[in-house]
Amino acid sequence: MSKKHVYVLGINAYDHDVSACLLRDGVIAVAITKERITRKKHDTGFYQAVVDYCLAAEGISLDDIELVIRNCYVLPVEDLETRMVSQDVPEVMNDKERIQAAGNPLYLSRSEKVVTISHHLAHA
Repeated sequence: MSKKHVYVLGINAYDHDVSACLLRDGVIAVAITKERITRKKHDTGFYQAVVDYCLAAEGISLDDIELVIRNCYVLPVEDLETRMVSQDVPEVMNDKERIQAAGNPLYLSRSEKVVTISHHLAHA
């Protein structure tokens, strides 16, 4: 019987240098910054592109993830996402990304598998 891997996804959301890191059994499997995809230095905005990249590189889906840990330098992710629903903040998330966010299961997630930690704790 093959061993099922334990996956943890880390996301630096919305502020400068949006990025994601996927751990497989506690070891980095894939990590990428959004600027590597968009070619825009220190790219901000929604994190779907980096999450999709990590999942595709590992050949898994969000259903295979045990835990998602998010952080944002500006505000806790939940607070920022709540504000972005009612406020137009194009420097953080453009119209295309707003549409992506609305259909993404991580956006405004209430799942127990999705937690937010402070940005500085995420560095540690």
